[in-house]
Amino acid sequence: GDTNLAFSGGSIAVGGTCVVAVDVTAAKGTYLNQTGSVTSSNGGTGVPSNLATLTVNEAIDLKITKTDGRLAVDAGESLSYTIVVENLGPSAAVGAKVVDTLPSSLVNPTWTCEAEAGASCSASGTGNISDTVNLPANKKVTYTVTTTVANSTATDVLNKAVVLPPTGMIDTDESNNVYDDLDGLNKLTIAKSVVETDFDELDSLLHYNYVITNTGTSTLYPPFLVTDDQVEVT
Repeated sequence: GDTNLAFSGGSIAVGGTCVVAVDVTAAKGTYLNQTGSVTSSNGGTGVPSNLATLTVNEAIDLKITKTDGRLAVDAGESLSYTIVVENLGPSAAVGAKVVDTLPSSLVNPTWTCEAEAGASCSASGTGNISDTVNLPANKKVTYTVTTTVANSTATDVLNKAVVLPPTGMIDTDESNNVYDDLDGLNKLTIAKSVVETDFDELDSLLHYNYVITNTGTSTLYPPFLVTDDQVEVT
């Protein structure tokens, strides 16, 4: 490209400055640049500029999604999450990091990973995911996480998955590097009480009340089924 810059139609007052912005395109690498002396058609001389260093890193756009296909879950229920990690390019991502630290509400996790041709990831593991992957442009890896909702769970089940670019690489869109999957918790409690407390004769009719309370975090809709091994519920 051009090595000389010329501009006209302006002036620089005594003590004033002029900023010249130049857009360049360069391959990955480190470039040292120093301009020569500035000259003017009106005369006058200048001195060379300081040495400027331009470092160009490869660019990628990593994307991650995660879902179990559920809006709400039950305590003790088994879940299967699918995590998809993609490299939208333009460069290859060698040594990207996939992290999925499961909350305490999810127990006994195991996982597997399948990679498209040219990509790579660890085949399987247990516990949290902390995996190094290699992703050519426009390739992806897919994790399947199998886990169980802890019986002691009392809140929403929030699971976050993250993909981090390799050291020294620029991710052009960090907004798609994190994905949250949020499930509400289905949970009901029941309290039983008898209306009558005193009886004058045998075969008296008893009336029981059942109070059902939604103690979870998801909205539940009827019909609800109540069973009692000692009475007929109506």
